[in-house]
Amino acid sequence: MKKQLANDSVRTEEPEQNSFTQIPLSSYEAQPYREITPLSRQLYGLLRYRTCLAEKYGWEDEKGRRYIYCTIRQISEELGCSVRTAGKLMAELQGKGLLEKERQGQGKPNRIYLNEPGELFPGGKERNE
Repeated sequence: MKKQLANDSVRTEEPEQNSFTQIPLSSYEAQPYREITPLSRQLYGLLRYRTCLAEKYGWEDEKGRRYIYCTIRQISEELGCSVRTAGKLMAELQGKGLLEKERQGQGKPNRIYLNEPGELFPGGKERNE
């Protein structure tokens, strides 16, 4: 058993206990994404982490795009918000083009495809245009 330290400082020898999510800087800097609420950014980071796990489980569609399953109820529990707020956060990300949902049918969860934030260049055009 490991010895308990007197303080709770971060120790590099236990990285498996400290997983991190990544939130792209472009979600703070690029104009169309600046208006996104902080909780939506946090949700994006969480979904991004889950998308990385999707590779591990082989969740890819016929086009090779990775997808995840995550219900509104799961999001509300993980972020500590209401189901209604979780739905609004998903709608906000979808409205900005950061995610797409694909219906699977009655009783099945939607597939969620996460998109990278586009980088804006001078003139206000996205790189992908």
